[in-house]
Amino acid sequence: MRVYRRGKKKIYWIDYTDTKGNRHRESTKTTNRRLAEEALAKRMNSITERTFDINKPEILTFEEFAKDFLQHCSRKKANTRIFYKVTIKPLLEYFKDKFLSDITAYMIEQYKEKRFRKVSVTTVKREMTTLNYFFNCAVLWNKALKNPMKEVEKIKEPPGRIRWLELDDVKLLLSQCKALYLKMIVMIALHTGMRKGEILALRKEHIDLVNKIITVEENRSTGIAGTTKSGKRRHVPINRTLLPALNEWMEPCKEDRLFAYDDIKKGFAAAVKRAGITDFTFHDLRHTFASHMVMSGVDIVTVSKLLGHSSINMTMKYAHLSPDHKRLAVEKLSELFSS
Repeated sequence: MRVYRRGKKKIYWIDYTDTKGNRHRESTKTTNRRLAEEALAKRMNSITERTFDINKPEILTFEEFAKDFLQHCSRKKANTRIFYKVTIKPLLEYFKDKFLSDITAYMIEQYKEKRFRKVSVTTVKREMTTLNYFFNCAVLWNKALKNPMKEVEKIKEPPGRIRWLELDDVKLLLSQCKALYLKMIVMIALHTGMRKGEILALRKEHIDLVNKIITVEENRSTGIAGTTKSGKRRHVPINRTLLPALNEWMEPCKEDRLFAYDDIKKGFAAAVKRAGITDFTFHDLRHTFASHMVMSGVDIVTVSKLLGHSSINMTMKYAHLSPDHKRLAVEKLSELFSS
């Protein structure tokens, strides 16, 4: 073990080895040698205390525990594995050499502020979800004494964005899907409300042209097929417009999968640009499906089931689009009282 200076600012670092033989190098963030020596002594005392007290957590860095955490997550379903693998990357980059016991709520708030300048509020919220689960696991497995996320202010997201197309724009977008596979994928999204991953995971066995039903049970994300977002299978009817198009597409299809693609982001973005449509993503096709269903008078419960929402509260954001949903509700009460 030793204390040494590093960098132009002559900051003192400490270098020591724990009881497992793992070597640690840590900045003390001070140019005062005495304070650096005290920091080293504190670390060595913590290691000694851990040796004689099995109830004390191990001294681990964020990076060291991240290996165990990701190994634990690898046993979860595909979409969940991908979620934790993606969201922990920026966290690992920021907290990499920090000891779990040293990470405070203030440090996490600093991380949030830094990320807000680069990514969306939703992205930061997802990373905080991962960090919270990360520390819950650490406490449960006796790798940390507490979860600092309990003292971190929760992120308030703005109201959910709903962007949908009018019928003229729907026709225009379809006309600009030059590749046949892209046009077919967009048609399925518009007529069923299925997610992009669910469409890309479709296989022949999922399509029942006789009974006019699509069985949705898989979701393909970054090349990996997993369960649907809710984890439940659902059945979506095939309407009379989609039926002949699907039949024509499937007839010459030799592969089991309907679409030999894992992502269509560039092709779809190009079609949107050619159509002159702005601020529109593939997921907005799902909003378009739901919005027009509600505006056509379909009840929220039915729309919720078609979308595969785990809760009807997720579908209620479309309720205001119903032409007379409030007036009709009040009229029903009027009929009841008058009778």
